[in-house]
Parts: sequence; structure tokens; C-alpha cells
Amino acid sequence: AEAASATASAANAALESMVLAETAAAKTATAAKLIVQSTRADLADSAADVAMAEVGEVVAHHAYDEASRRARDRAT
Repeated sequence: AEAASATASAANAALESMVLAETAAAKTATAAKLIVQSTRADLADSAADVAMAEVGEVVAHHAYDEASRRARDRAT
């Protein structure tokens, strides 16, 4: 009877440990998902920033070309 009781106690302890491990794993998975979502959002923000910088560069280049053209036209 003692052996059966000890075995039952060990089984209950193992079950409790498994439940705790599953809870910890679920929390870790949730944290990892949040990190991935945050990283993806940061990447999208960075891509948008790069696109806006490229647009700004094109606009500035066009303005420079126009200013150069006007200066040439005045010089001739």
C-alpha cells in the first residue's frame, strides 16, 4: 500500500510539473509571437522610412537639376 501511495504521489507530482511546464511553454510562445510581431512592425516602419528617403532624394535631385538648368539658361 505504501508503494502504491508513493507511486500515486509521484504521478501527481509529475502531472503538476507537466502542467507548469506547459504553462511556461505557452507563455514563452506568446512572448516569442509578440517579439516576432514587433520585429515585423519595425521592419515595415524601416521599409517605409527608406521609401520616403528615396522619394526625398528623387525630389531633391530633380530640384537640383532644375536649378542647374535655370543657372545655365541665365548664363547663356
